[in-house]
Amino acid sequence: MSELRLVVLVEGHGEEVAVPELVRRLHPEVRDVRAWRHPQGSLLARDGIQRAIEAISVKFPGYAIVLLLDCEDALPCELGPDIKKRVAFRPDLQVRI
Repeated sequence: MSELRLVVLVEGHGEEVAVPELVRRLHPEVRDVRAWRHPQGSLLARDGIQRAIEAISVKFPGYAIVLLLDCEDALPCELGPDIKKRVAFRPDLQVRI
């Protein structure tokens, strides 16, 4: 079985520090976890998610990508489907929301 490598796209400084440790504690089989911080405002801007995912895929080829948003100003049930459509531009990548 190959080792899972993961990049978690997060919004803030706190998540940037906490998420890698949290993932390691919950899933010890994940050996390489990186956090990529990108403010929510720029993620939700036109092509913001696509640019962030493209940058991650260049810097960390072969890594799975998880998008973690806190949705402070939006309902997840409304934001989620839109984000799912926006990340579909790269069907070769493993992206989860």
